[in-house]
Amino acid sequence: MNSTRLDIVAITSSSVCLFHCLALPVLTSVIPMFSAFSDTEWLHKALVLIAAPSAFFAFLQTHKAETRKIFGVFALLGTLSLIVAAFIPALHESEVLLTTLGAITLAGAHLFRWQNH
Repeated sequence: MNSTRLDIVAITSSSVCLFHCLALPVLTSVIPMFSAFSDTEWLHKALVLIAAPSAFFAFLQTHKAETRKIFGVFALLGTLSLIVAAFIPALHESEVLLTTLGAITLAGAHLFRWQNH
């Protein structure tokens, strides 16, 4: 997968994750049938399993040292936040906050990388 496509996949998966966490509660309160999609733990885990390898492969394909360093730090922080939110049940109460911060951080890292190609 080329670098641009990899960044697009990563930004899209982060955006879907963010939309799921932020928009679904609003949609559920307005249209109750959306509540069937509100407790989809498998979706969080699946998106993390797409986002984490995308970030890792993007890191490996980043050649400029300064871009690699900055991208690496933010991608790692964002990915760890998503992993913690999706896979550590004890932090369930902080899941939306951790997922939101992780998704924004990871998407921002990929946007930075994309701009600095």
